[in-house]
Amino acid sequence: MTLRRNTVDTEVPGEAAAVWAMLTEILIARWCLRAHLTAHLFLLSAFYPLPILPSLYFPLI
Repeated sequence: MTLRRNTVDTEVPGEAAAVWAMLTEILIARWCLRAHLTAHLFLLSAFYPLPILPSLYFPLI
């Protein structure tokens, strides 16, 4: 006679790792976008030294 455990696997293998990878990718993408826009702000202020509102550069972040 064979005994079977009545257990249910509720997590798909690798699902948690995939979620963490996606969240990490989003955070890295936001960091890269912020660095890219900051570089534009720095270069534009260096070559176009007029007072420009920072709200024009960072409306979405």
